[in-house]
Amino acid sequence: MKVVTKFSTTGVNFPLTLSPDIGGQDVVISHLINKFPIDFAWRLPPGAKSSPLSAIFTSLSRRATAYVSGICLAQAFYARAHKRHDLMAHATILYSRSLQHLRQDLQVLDRSTSAVSMYSNLWSSFLLCLYEIVSGVSSAGWLEHCHGITALIQMLGPHAFQELGANLMLETYRGLIIVNFLVKRKRCFLEAPDWKTVPWTIKRKSLGSQLQDLFCDVPGLMEEVDEIMQQSALGHETDTMEENLREKVSILMEQTWQFRWQWEAANANACKEVTSAEYGSSSSRDRGPSPFPTVFHFQSMDRAIDIAFFNTIQLLLDTLLDPLGPRSTPFLSPSQPPTGPFTNPLLLPGQGSRDDHALEICRIVDFMSHCKHDSLGMFMLMFPLYVARSCLVQRPDVSAWITNILSTLVREKGFHIGGHLSKEE
Repeated sequence: MKVVTKFSTTGVNFPLTLSPDIGGQDVVISHLINKFPIDFAWRLPPGAKSSPLSAIFTSLSRRATAYVSGICLAQAFYARAHKRHDLMAHATILYSRSLQHLRQDLQVLDRSTSAVSMYSNLWSSFLLCLYEIVSGVSSAGWLEHCHGITALIQMLGPHAFQELGANLMLETYRGLIIVNFLVKRKRCFLEAPDWKTVPWTIKRKSLGSQLQDLFCDVPGLMEEVDEIMQQSALGHETDTMEENLREKVSILMEQTWQFRWQWEAANANACKEVTSAEYGSSSSRDRGPSPFPTVFHFQSMDRAIDIAFFNTIQLLLDTLLDPLGPRSTPFLSPSQPPTGPFTNPLLLPGQGSRDDHALEICRIVDFMSHCKHDSLGMFMLMFPLYVARSCLVQRPDVSAWITNILSTLVREKGFHIGGHLSKEE
């Protein structure tokens, strides 16, 4: 396969309105777009006609791989949420067909391949990856599609994600790719400066995007930990390597705290505490009583995602060096932190233990599972909850609660991979 070195989205137009006739699939498509808007359509500027996800279903050809992949995902997502086994069986057939067609499409890629075709292949891979997460047939099927997504994005290059729609989707792609590399504990190409700057040449980078930049660095640090452990096991001197790694982790933690202070300054009263009884159903018989008398309510899903991610990267960095032994000095807060007052009932930089940060993630579940886009909310919390559980060995009651959330609530929201996550040690 020839390598496509660079694409640009300039001049590439995508249809942004749903056709009134969408082949009788309007119910499943509407359910997908309303409950699981994975393109974060609300972040589009005022006046935008529609979203990148909606555009998938306006394909002129109902045989297009991306369109069929979208219908496959929509049917599976609806079937899982409504226990429609017949529809799930049909979605499985569409998945096999889409996968076969995608493989054929990928075999003909070369330098003459149009940007539209490249984006279409990327969408197909992404939608089939989500199908694996929804279907939950295996615990690792989505990782295979992540490899394809990674390869296609690298072929397109960072210039291909400057325009609004492509840039919006890059945020979602980055999240999946980073988790994939975290699982593998291997350095991620997204840590390169070009991938953190070029896609935002036109669009201003949000604080959430800057936080995601920090996540891009963590897999490489994990790989360095493993290399140090291997060298040490062979009897080699590793003091210099370890010192350099500790410095990198400290710098990354300080950057995380600086972003957290910026968030606090920009989002006064973005969060409040409410009693868990106000949400009610997250304490159903299947999941047992909530271990929290109060939980968090946010002004928006974006702000809840921010806090979940702040706590997740805090936990990843705080535990990253554990295999090398205890730190000689703790992480230090920035030299001149703001003086307040602080209006959100949340942990501030430098505050709290590992348990505290893990518990803060848990107290977001009620909000995410009851908000307008509740399925997307629980999708965004799957990895943070997985990390939180690994840090709560001293709280078996909460750890068991997280397991129940993954095995029941996450599945109820349409993601049967939650059943696999709940079994992981």
